[in-house]
Amino acid sequence: MPKRFLIALAGLVIVSSGCGSTKTNPFAPVPECKGDAVLPLGGSRQLVFSSLALADTTEGFDLDGNGSVDNKLGLLGALANPQLVMSFKQSRDVIIAVEVFDYTGAASDMCVKSAFYLGSVNKDRDGDGKTTAPRNSDCLDIDASVPRAEILDNRLDDDCDGYADNATKDQKPTSNTEPDGDGDRVTIAQGDCDDRNDTPEHLELAKSRYPGAKDLCDDGIDQNCDGIVDNDPSCDPFGDNNVQIQIAKESFVDPAASPLVPYIEFNAGTVTSNLLKDGPSLFRVTIPLDKEQLALELTGARLEATLADDGSKLKMMSGRLGGVLSASTLAQITGLELSSFVKKEQSLLDALFTGAGTSLLGLEADKDGHYQPDIDVDGDGLESFWTENLSAPTTFIDFCKDGDGTVVKSEPGKPCALAKDAKGNYRFLDGLSVALKWTAVPARFDTKLVSQQK
Repeated sequence: MPKRFLIALAGLVIVSSGCGSTKTNPFAPVPECKGDAVLPLGGSRQLVFSSLALADTTEGFDLDGNGSVDNKLGLLGALANPQLVMSFKQSRDVIIAVEVFDYTGAASDMCVKSAFYLGSVNKDRDGDGKTTAPRNSDCLDIDASVPRAEILDNRLDDDCDGYADNATKDQKPTSNTEPDGDGDRVTIAQGDCDDRNDTPEHLELAKSRYPGAKDLCDDGIDQNCDGIVDNDPSCDPFGDNNVQIQIAKESFVDPAASPLVPYIEFNAGTVTSNLLKDGPSLFRVTIPLDKEQLALELTGARLEATLADDGSKLKMMSGRLGGVLSASTLAQITGLELSSFVKKEQSLLDALFTGAGTSLLGLEADKDGHYQPDIDVDGDGLESFWTENLSAPTTFIDFCKDGDGTVVKSEPGKPCALAKDAKGNYRFLDGLSVALKWTAVPARFDTKLVSQQK
């Protein structure tokens, strides 16, 4: 699953919340509760999401107050969750880190605040442009000359395939008969990825690197010669291992500002019997991504999470959060490929409001047969969306009708769902309900690496 969609899902966590009050408008944000302001990277409890998935349709929230659960996008779980798990758990491109403020572990608390960040265990310590994740692996992140094309007879794994001096990538060398150069009792022919003894520094490092060695966490070195650093189970950021997490600069409104201001903030949660509740809230944020700007909007955001605290560590278990993902956000999420349902060139809005999407989600149509979102956020009547050319190989939404009856047509390179009003706000506030479920485990934030990004 592309990083853009994962970040879009992460955006659903970027909400501010409330202390609980009765309002006529079910989507109106509640005010921030009293208490200390959120100081980025200064929370008393730090965690990282260990699982993330679209919740089932029965696991959402009653967003509009009509007595029924809202989670239309839960119907995509069967398609999206396997790819989400693969991207989230295996590539580790994006990790969702969270810290909690003002929570003391007491049974009840009337003002708990928290901040969410985009993070990673991937690092580039040597500044060579290669990170340490499996997808862009740097197996020796203390040497900027590695990775590179394999150099034969230098007794080092140069291309990070786990083997030294091999003429064919990903295969053990077959012609090297050199003895054990570093004295670790493993030869290059047996799979030693570092057998150097040309300098005292290289010899000391080489002695720690051989098949079967234990990968040390967070040192940028592939000790066990599998081509990947930090690949021991104890280094898994999604286990209860308290692994150090790098916070991405995209987590802050201005990464050069002092003090830092997080994009992602909960401002007024309440805890009763170890259950955290938050919302409703409105969240808007623009995230720089791949030289573009991805504007996310989540309306009526709600959060519930079970808290467990042993006095020094906090775990959020059985968490779920939900809200309304706006049509403008759906129109910006591109690059997905979910079997034949979503084509890569389509936006998520295009896929969901044309063809198979309408039948999968059971979207209602207006009197003209144009499909509508399931949640009317602005209360002016549901927006509707349709495509003019149903016979095209790939269908795109090119006509959008506002709740007041105004029709907006797509312009070249600009989808109609991204039209703005006179104040510069997106016109199409209505959207599809969504809920995520997640678990979290303790983590540590690498504040040094955060400061280096500024």
